Amino acid sequence: TSYYFSLGYTKVDEPEGTTNGGTGPFAVNHQTDERNNFRLTLSKEYAASGGGDVSDEDRFNLGWNHTLSEQAQFTLSTEVASRDETDYYSFEVGSRYQYTRETALSANYRYRGREEDSDDANSSSILFSLSYSPI
Repeated sequence: TSYYFSLGYTKVDEPEGTTNGGTGPFAVNHQTDERNNFRLTLSKEYAASGGGDVSDEDRFNLGWNHTLSEQAQFTLSTEVASRDETDYYSFEVGSRYQYTRETALSANYRYRGREEDSDDANSSSILFSLSYSPI
């Protein structure tokens, strides 16, 4: 198990005043056995927006990597973020197969969405990859 924690302080000056707050990510990686690895990340951030306001973002990410065999891996992850009045979410599932020492094939599916007062949107994507790394 590994942990990562970073803490910062942000001060954002804007026309209506000043916003102060703590920022930073907290991450945990935990390997339950030689085949399973879990990841959790939480973060908070303040930043100045282009309109003179303060942008406030909270993010949550959870992932799982599972080794099926020496050649095959399976991944699953989800992420939820909230920025100002808008919520974002995504879900991803993928697999990777190490065909030879130099060649790997992978396939991933990702669904993403945005929820905002009256302006919702979503997308789906499928990605197939072939990687070659000569030794």
